[in-house]
Amino acid sequence: MAAKSNGTSLKIALPKSLFRAAKARPAPFRSDEKDAMIPNREIALDFVNDIQKIRNLRDRTTLLRFLAVQEGPLSTALHNIVQVANNGYKIAAYDVGANTFSAEGTNLAMGVMARFDTLYDFSGGFSGKMTTETLLETMLREAVLTNGVAAELVLNAAFQPDSMNVIPLETIRWRNSGKNNGVYPTQIQYNQRAPVDLDIPTFFVQRMAADPGSLYPRSMLDSAVKLLVYFEEFMDDVRRVVRQSGHARQVITLDTEKAIKTAPSAVKSDPKKLSEWLTTLQTAVQTTIDSIEPEDALILYDTGRERARFVSIADIMDPGFDPTPIRGQIVFIGASAEALGDLKTTPLEPLMPGVDYTFWESIPTPAVFILIHDGERWLVGGDT
Repeated sequence: MAAKSNGTSLKIALPKSLFRAAKARPAPFRSDEKDAMIPNREIALDFVNDIQKIRNLRDRTTLLRFLAVQEGPLSTALHNIVQVANNGYKIAAYDVGANTFSAEGTNLAMGVMARFDTLYDFSGGFSGKMTTETLLETMLREAVLTNGVAAELVLNAAFQPDSMNVIPLETIRWRNSGKNNGVYPTQIQYNQRAPVDLDIPTFFVQRMAADPGSLYPRSMLDSAVKLLVYFEEFMDDVRRVVRQSGHARQVITLDTEKAIKTAPSAVKSDPKKLSEWLTTLQTAVQTTIDSIEPEDALILYDTGRERARFVSIADIMDPGFDPTPIRGQIVFIGASAEALGDLKTTPLEPLMPGVDYTFWESIPTPAVFILIHDGERWLVGGDT
């Protein structure tokens, strides 16, 4: 084929064959069986087993991908680099024969890129095409994690560019082509005995700051891996020490009287059942305490509904009342009679008087009144 430009003839050799179906796989270890359920392999937080996973990951790029999800500093650095580097893209066509930029070719190239953001055929069901913006972010993220980008151009039925699939670079293996020390890429894929040949014109691999002595690039974050692994191991040791000695100092005492009050009526009336019920309760509490993680905490949910904390206004008005228990204390004044309707429902109390609710809601800076006894009468002080 010959292309003419400004009177100059330029020979262009087209590929012998083009593949409309993508050969490379963005998720190479996923089954291609029709309607097979794809498991969610999102890495869940598992403080106990994470360090073991890190030690078992031998591939540095796989380890980096794992740490980029688990480690806040690395994840933040990766995100910031991608956002700063993502300043869009520029596209232009160059006329080799005339040694000038081609406006006509540039318009054609822009039309090709527009296809990546546009769905023309709505008859094929779900379309997993990446938009140009998503494609750029994905490529930039891969460039940081692997120091290179591998992608395959997918063609439509008319053999025109339709979309681009980004391929994990660590799944690419190189083979000698036997021509002028050349090489060609292959990919390790699920359920394939041998790597899939990607010696096709629609597959691209670009390495950044490549080492001429190696075909396999190393991530710019590679030097941080060792330090992050050491940090994870140190934190794992700290957690193990806290687990063994920290919560072990807790002394838990069950209030038998209160526990019995919460027992079912049928249990309270049968001494044998009550004994078994208390044993079960004790075992449940013991199991809960033993399973506390170092980052967990014991929280006391106290409603303040202790009888000793309440003083009737009638008692205060009695001339013989002894003010010693409440002298110098912060006191809330309010009504607690259910008939007044000033009741609140809380997780710990089905019906809590409004004055109690106001007290706990206003902590840590409650508006309070102070009762002052001048020897003859009680005075209500101002807000403090």
